[in-house]
Amino acid sequence: MGLAKTSRMLKNGISELLAIVLGIAITIAIGVMFYMFMPNFVNTMVQQQRIGTTILSTSVLDEHSAVITVSIKNLGTKAIKGLNISSALGQYEVKLLPQSNLDLSNLSLLPGQEITIALRLTKTDGGIIVSGEKVALIVTARFADNSIASATATAVIM
Repeated sequence: MGLAKTSRMLKNGISELLAIVLGIAITIAIGVMFYMFMPNFVNTMVQQQRIGTTILSTSVLDEHSAVITVSIKNLGTKAIKGLNISSALGQYEVKLLPQSNLDLSNLSLLPGQEITIALRLTKTDGGIIVSGEKVALIVTARFADNSIASATATAVIM
């Protein structure tokens, strides 16, 4: 009787061990699949929300305003449906030049497309703008899927 009991315990032990090994193997396989899938998913999301901003030129227009030319490029995979441009520290009021007929809030830029915009800067406190001042702009883009991306650019007013 002792031999039969030992034989049954050995059989039960092997099937429990087999279940544990299979459980661990399945868990590792699922972990490897997530590990391989997630970086591609994250990279795709980041690529859809990229813009590039370059300040092409700056110049003092008069003692209270300056003109700045900015290039904005859609580096993502989705269309941009609107832009907002502001001063980084809030020290300048940023407006399109009066001759411009653009509506930045509804501007459409397809992936890879680039636009050059001329802006007029005035100090929010009514102060004087002098050559050598630094200006930092924040460009915020709203994409077709309502995601948002921002880029900054800094230049010295000449």
